Formats: sequence, C-alpha cells, structure tokens
Amino acid sequence: MVMLIVAGFVSAQDVIITSDSRKIDAQIIEVSQTEVRYKEKDNPNGPTFVLNTKEISSIIYANGSVSSFNQAQTHQAGSYQSNSQLQAGAYISKTGNSYFYNGRSMSETEYVALVQNNCYEAWQSYKSGKNLVKDGWIFFGVGLGCFVVSIPLAWAPYSIYYDPILWGAGGGFLISSVVCLPIGYSRVNNSHEIFNQQCARRTTALEFGISTSQNGIGLAMKF
Repeated sequence: MVMLIVAGFVSAQDVIITSDSRKIDAQIIEVSQTEVRYKEKDNPNGPTFVLNTKEISSIIYANGSVSSFNQAQTHQAGSYQSNSQLQAGAYISKTGNSYFYNGRSMSETEYVALVQNNCYEAWQSYKSGKNLVKDGWIFFGVGLGCFVVSIPLAWAPYSIYYDPILWGAGGGFLISSVVCLPIGYSRVNNSHEIFNQQCARRTTALEFGISTSQNGIGLAMKF
C-alpha cells in the first residue's frame, strides 16, 4: 500500500473516493496502513477527521497522483501526475469494464484521473461520451413515457388531437436515444485508444549490432 505523510496543509484540493463511491473534498494530513487523517477543504482550521482505509477506494491528490486501497494491485503515488512521469512504453488496455495500465488493473476512477490529468483528447472523448449516454437514457425514458401516456388517452375525448402529439414527441425522443447511446458508449469505450495513440509515452528502440567495413569492426546503433 502506498504510504504518504503530508507535513503541512496545501492550498490545493485532495479528493477521497470512498468504497461506496462518495467523494470527499479534503486536505490530507496523514495516510497510514490503517487510517487516513484529513481536514475538510472548506474548513482547514476545523477538526481532524479519520477514515479507516477499508472505507476508502482511492485518494486523488491535488497534483494528480493516485493512491489505491483494498485492491489486489496498487499504483505508486505520482504515476499519474503528468505526462512526463508516465511510464515509457506503457499503454492502457480495456477488457470488459476493467482497465489495465502497463498490465496493472485500475479502477474506473483511477482511469478517469489518469486521462483527465494527462490526455485532454482522451478525457474529452470519455466525458462527452458519458454525457451522451446519460442524455440517451433520459431521451429513451421520456419517449417511452409518451407512448405509455398515450394508451389511456386513446379513449379520452379529443384523443385525436392528443395522441399524434404524444406519438410524435415519443418517436422523436426514442430516435434521439438511438442516436446518442451508441455514439456515447463508443466514445467512452474508445477513449483509452485515443490516450494510447496521442498521449502515451513511447520509447525509442535502440538496436546494437556489430558492423564490419573495410576500415575495421565497429559497434552500430540503430534508432
């Protein structure tokens, strides 16, 4: 487990992600193997709060680094701070709903922190995709609701006026959902590929070999 002791307060904001997905804006004071001590961000001179590490999923520090708790594999704090500190040659892969960075499992919260702090293009793809998925399901619910409401109104007076409006609105919302959902899911699921293509640090391969010429034998390097 990553252990980090913060000697003093900083003006920036840390975020604690609890095991039940709550977010706590905080100023971390101390992190040990069993507990985390912190102050409320808006009340740095107030009381010190304590959370058991079993109640914490991860901590996203103000500098972008991430500490993971209660997971089979953890990441060194600072690994996700900036592109200059990303591991050379490391890429993100995705299997089902699980993300892997350089072969290590990472939660979706950690993945979001990684792309948000290191790859604007991937972050925009992920964020816009999530928004489209959210809107798509809202459109689907509203569209379905319009058709459901039109059923009892079919026998009501003036239904000839109400039903076409509801059917038209319902159809429009359902069509919108059909457009938004696949595009949204595609952007979310492909955001890691954008990271790999545009933001992952790539290594320059060096090949060493022995070359001979009429002047003798030498060491050759290929880039």
